[in-house]
Amino acid sequence: MEMETSDSSSKVTTVSSTTSDTEKLSEDLQNFHEMIDLLSSVIHTLNDDVIRLSSESLQEAQPLEMADKLLSTIKISMEESNNVLSAMNTNLMLLEQDLSSLKQNYEDHQVTSYDGTLIWKITRFQEKMSKNIR
Repeated sequence: MEMETSDSSSKVTTVSSTTSDTEKLSEDLQNFHEMIDLLSSVIHTLNDDVIRLSSESLQEAQPLEMADKLLSTIKISMEESNNVLSAMNTNLMLLEQDLSSLKQNYEDHQVTSYDGTLIWKITRFQEKMSKNIR
């Protein structure tokens, strides 16, 4: 009978030990489950943040693209304006030469005499006379 008591005591200890192990495993499993739920929630939040940031970056990229296109258009416009100004400058120089030629032609016709008298125009007369006097 003593052995039976020992066996019975051993069974109680084993059952108690198994119950304690089961409770610990159940508690560990519950902790893991809570940790997985927490990590799942964090991952969901991070995914939402990634989606939000992607959307915001797309919204910020659109004005930058528009500004880049506008800048390109402005550069082309400035080049065209510079070309037009250069052409106008060339035309202005040609017009000044034509005006000078017309002015000279007008002055030549002013001194032309039609009564048979010949008149010579002496350019820089004062300068030439002052050289001869010295």
